Amino acid sequence: MQESARTRAPRNSKKAKEAGPLPKNLGFYPSGWQDCLEDAKRECRVSHLLSNNPFPSKSRDLKTSITEALTTTISEWNESAVFEPGYWPDHKTGMACVLLGDMSTWRSELKTVAFAVCPVAYNLIPPQEIPPREKVQWVQNSAAQLLADSFFLRGGFDQQGKTNNFAHPALMEVAIRFFYTGSYRIADKRPDQFRKAIPLACIALAGAAINCVLDGFAKNGAVTLKTIPQFSGKEYRSTFLTMSKMLNEILRHPYHGRKLRKQVGKWGEEGWYVVFLTRTPR
Repeated sequence: MQESARTRAPRNSKKAKEAGPLPKNLGFYPSGWQDCLEDAKRECRVSHLLSNNPFPSKSRDLKTSITEALTTTISEWNESAVFEPGYWPDHKTGMACVLLGDMSTWRSELKTVAFAVCPVAYNLIPPQEIPPREKVQWVQNSAAQLLADSFFLRGGFDQQGKTNNFAHPALMEVAIRFFYTGSYRIADKRPDQFRKAIPLACIALAGAAINCVLDGFAKNGAVTLKTIPQFSGKEYRSTFLTMSKMLNEILRHPYHGRKLRKQVGKWGEEGWYVVFLTRTPR
């Protein structure tokens, strides 16, 4: 008698459930490998950001820069760690997929930090005198004004009446909070590059994340994080690259370049001071 689809489905579902994690999932690996892969994630994050590629893709980067970050970390760990056999290099591709997936998670966490900072930093909370039915429109208009000509990046004017570019306090708060502190930080992975000055790529990516959040506010009032667009390469790689170009152009300017160098130095020192205060053993 032929077995019906009704009886086959539970059996197949049970097999899928019992199959366990796949090699592209961190849970597939034993604890020793998991610790190494967590460190490899941090290496992948910082190496891609500092090479102006915080939106790596599977087709372009999985077998190149992502695998390079993985092998670099494993080589360092091999000097003192003893790994369970049967995982390397057998599951090299799976391990690289773990790092690729983490890059998306990492950017999403940056967007979450930006979402927490923006409402207060940019005065996007409607005043009490605004009627309830007009509050969403008020937020949308306010966010749209900030996005116009990238006004949200500016930090007022200096004593000469010139614009302070890429100097808004929200930009500094997001950058220091995310890149220097918390579980997703990367500053202590490259202390020589983060201690005395925050890298321009960090400012550009923080700016792109704030741009993403403000897009959500401008479109629908962004009541929750779910209403913010995905911070993906498809949507925001060009924004990041544009901001990187703008920062480098400012750096070459005889007047604004000096201000920017002083600013990134100050932000780096402040960020590293926070690292020192909050440092915990890994």
